[in-house]
Amino acid sequence: MKTEPKITIIIPVYNTEQYLRQCLDSIVNQIFKEFECICINDCSTDNSYDILEEYAEKDDRFVIINLMENKGQGNARNEGIKIAGGKYITFVDSDDWVASDYLDILHKAIEKYDTDFVVAKFSLFDNTTHKFSDMPVYIKKTFYNRIIYEKENKNIFLEKLGMQLSTVCANIFKKDFIFNNKMSFNVSIKMEDTLFMWEAIIIAHKFILIKNAIYYYRRNLKNSANSSLTIEDIIKYNEQLILLNKNKLKKYLPNCYTHILIEYARDIEKLPFEESKRMFVLIKKFIFIDECILNYNILNLRDKIRLFIFETCLKYNINYCFIGKLHRNFNPIRLFIKNQN
Repeated sequence: MKTEPKITIIIPVYNTEQYLRQCLDSIVNQIFKEFECICINDCSTDNSYDILEEYAEKDDRFVIINLMENKGQGNARNEGIKIAGGKYITFVDSDDWVASDYLDILHKAIEKYDTDFVVAKFSLFDNTTHKFSDMPVYIKKTFYNRIIYEKENKNIFLEKLGMQLSTVCANIFKKDFIFNNKMSFNVSIKMEDTLFMWEAIIIAHKFILIKNAIYYYRRNLKNSANSSLTIEDIIKYNEQLILLNKNKLKKYLPNCYTHILIEYARDIEKLPFEESKRMFVLIKKFIFIDECILNYNILNLRDKIRLFIFETCLKYNINYCFIGKLHRNFNPIRLFIKNQN
């Protein structure tokens, strides 16, 4: 008789036959054995489904859901959540792989600290150069290996989101936390996993970040969803982020608006001039600056100056694009900071 799994692994699969065996082999080789692996075939047109069947025939811990319509990774994950039998849920992408102690480390951490979720680190693998690198970290070191309680969520929320807090991969969640809060992936946008993590952060009673790099994330794939993001995709995502904060936890709205506007300003400075002008026009249609309450206290001096200029440009209909290019090319902010010291 099949025993109840302690952990459910959810893997959306779409046309990843080139990498799928490495992913599934890393699951089979886990030293923690009490798991089920739900693989959602999202209408693959290559041999991915045949590979999934091969593994399911050998190991009854593998379960295949064969979707009849391709609706994206978020929808696939939602389908996996619906039938998850484990006490805990973790997500793996089918073109990535995990260390043999991946489940063991995550399970021990969430059992020890009894948190709503645990976030581990990545090791990045460049699919072009085949070289490994450490994940960029934007979170203060003092936040690691200690429980972040509800009253401290603000501190994490204010940090610039790096990869560690912008994807559900390499994390483990209590299933009850997801179900009780009626959490699901927003299927109407791209970057749905980032939105899922922001929601988890702002509603969690407690969570923990651990330093273990036990997930191997494959970068620079030709058909990666992030490589095809448009300006419209980013704006649509931010609309949903603001709506989430308005509905779930209004006290974070000033920090949410601050985060969004700073990122927009940085993006405009990096884009080619015509694209930056188009983005600025779209932002003015989306952001009603008079209703934005901003929190300058969370920013360093450089970003305080950047945000003030960007906010002023939005308010008085001044084109920020040229000013933004000056910031990037001539860096007057650095000169200002130098003169203050």
